[in-house]
Amino acid sequence: MSRTVQILAALLCFVPFAMAQPSVRHGQSSQASEGSAPATAALHVKIEGGSIRLEGYSGKRISYLVRSIDPAPLHRGPNDLPKYRVASYVRGGASWLVATPRSEISSLRSIEFVVRLPQKVRSVDLDTSGGDVNVYAVGGRVSIVSGGGSLYIDDVDGMVSGATGGQDINVGTINGDARFRTGGGKISIRKIKGNLDAFTGGGAIFLGTGMRNASLESGAGDIRVTFCGGELKVQSGGGNLLLGDVVGPANIRTNGGNLQLHSAKGFVQARTTAGNIELDGVPAAEASTEVGSIIVKLEPSTRKSPNSLLKTSTGDITVYLPANLSITVRASVALGKNHVINSDVPGIKVSAEGNDWNSSLIAEGKLNGGGPALEVHTNDGNINFKRLER
Repeated sequence: MSRTVQILAALLCFVPFAMAQPSVRHGQSSQASEGSAPATAALHVKIEGGSIRLEGYSGKRISYLVRSIDPAPLHRGPNDLPKYRVASYVRGGASWLVATPRSEISSLRSIEFVVRLPQKVRSVDLDTSGGDVNVYAVGGRVSIVSGGGSLYIDDVDGMVSGATGGQDINVGTINGDARFRTGGGKISIRKIKGNLDAFTGGGAIFLGTGMRNASLESGAGDIRVTFCGGELKVQSGGGNLLLGDVVGPANIRTNGGNLQLHSAKGFVQARTTAGNIELDGVPAAEASTEVGSIIVKLEPSTRKSPNSLLKTSTGDITVYLPANLSITVRASVALGKNHVINSDVPGIKVSAEGNDWNSSLIAEGKLNGGGPALEVHTNDGNINFKRLER
């Protein structure tokens, strides 16, 4: 037998032996960089000083691999990976995989803990002291905690909760509910079919499609939403809010930015301390700003609409009214001098009170027999009522 044939025969004998190695018993640590664990209903994965990658697959056991993601792989030695030990055990009906560095030096290396997950596992908890976490194609619930790494999540059927100390959270598709927290990074979500609760200490938030209720809050960043299929709550400490279509009611506020909403089927509450408000296609609204303009386009609703209140201290207010809207209008400009109330909608009458030095403007009218109240007030600005043409 030639030397080459002898080597191939030896390798073929070694491979089945390596694959057949049992997982480590309770309380013991594996010296190898890869292995497997029983596929119980729940899995806990923890690594110190490294990243986690979780992937769903069609196998029957949980498999894992600890690998280096050093940007200079040509300089790695053959003994780099064993600097991390993996403990694999079952406790309380759940499988545990815990990767820890053998020394402080190895804990500083770029290490990724790759875990492949069978569909039998319905609950996963991932914990890293500071690395990134990547999750793909998982059928059950996923909970993620990172001390400071980024989170990347896509194609998850169950509920997802993710928290990181300060980096970005990027999400593809989630079929269940989700809750995200980051100390200051950006949150970007393409599509979620369940309810969403997202908070960032200062970054921006983007939601593409939310099929149910969504609650979004940023300490100071901008918030953008394309579609929300339920109730929408949005709050920012100072960013701009650019919102698309909302199937339910909307409660949106920012301390110092502009608000823009394309449409909503329910009642809208919008508030900013200093900025402009633009609401397009809403049945009723309560909108207020201290310094800024307000533009609202009202539309008839099949349901009974509540009263509307539009108010600014300094700025103009423009209201677009459709011809078939039944509503009772009351409007005022506190400082009437050098300001006007204009209306091209029949049925709204404008009058002035006081004298030339201390005057105010008043407008009243019942359109189509009257209906819910529309209160429009500005201290220092103009008011315009325009006919809405669709």
